[in-house]
Amino acid sequence: MVLVGYLASNKLANSKGIETFRDRLMFDKSNKINYNEYYNSVVNSTLGYICICIFILMNVIPALLIAYNCNKNFKILHLIVAFIFSDVYVFVYAVRRFVYNDKKYCL
Repeated sequence: MVLVGYLASNKLANSKGIETFRDRLMFDKSNKINYNEYYNSVVNSTLGYICICIFILMNVIPALLIAYNCNKNFKILHLIVAFIFSDVYVFVYAVRRFVYNDKKYCL
């Protein structure tokens, strides 16, 4: 989620992209809206947010499943930590499970 949070905040705080989108909505000299540019800017913005949502789902859901299935005690706390720090949570799971071969972790 650290990487996802960075991408989402970067997308939301990208003032240049917002200004470009706003400038494309302005009327040109003939006071007619250029619908092709408007359509392209809406499609690009929508696709960017859809990609971020898919990326969030692909990162957060596995971390939540690991947190729910691998922790007997304090499930809610582990779910919250896994949601906030999903990238780190999956990495720690992989290191404990496959590098250290911890047999007691997540049976």
